Amino acid sequence: MKSFHPILLGLLFAVLTAEIRAADGVPAAAIAARAKQTRARIDLLFRHRDEPPAPLDPNQNPFRTPSDGSAIPPSIAATSPVENQPPAELTSDDVLLKRAVGTLKISGTVVIGDQVHVTINQETYKEGGIITARVLGSPVYLRIRRITTNSVTFVLNGSEMIQPF
Repeated sequence: MKSFHPILLGLLFAVLTAEIRAADGVPAAAIAARAKQTRARIDLLFRHRDEPPAPLDPNQNPFRTPSDGSAIPPSIAATSPVENQPPAELTSDDVLLKRAVGTLKISGTVVIGDQVHVTINQETYKEGGIITARVLGSPVYLRIRRITTNSVTFVLNGSEMIQPF
């Protein structure tokens, strides 16, 4: 709900000022003219609060997506190859390793005894340990080759990836 407190306070101030000036010998017609001028100025300054702005054109929205129901221009729809493509197949160990490591949450390292352990998905692992990650619903087994203070080296078959954290 819109607040009209500043307008009401302005009018109250004008009326009180008018009564004080009327008592001082200022003619009532001059006071009424000044009150009318003040009201016109208030209306000029605050009219945008009473009238809502025109609605925006949905086609000019830079943040619209095809799923929100807005129309896509035919030139863009015809050149968009994303819709009819099947999901990318995991053909190489490198791609599978990158996706599997992307699902892991590496928190940091812990030193237990003389050995450095890494915390991944709220569990600790040491060098040579096996981590199970899920990629597209199937398990992928990653071996930890090396742990440093700021990175972990993962191995999948012949592929190797250093993941900083």
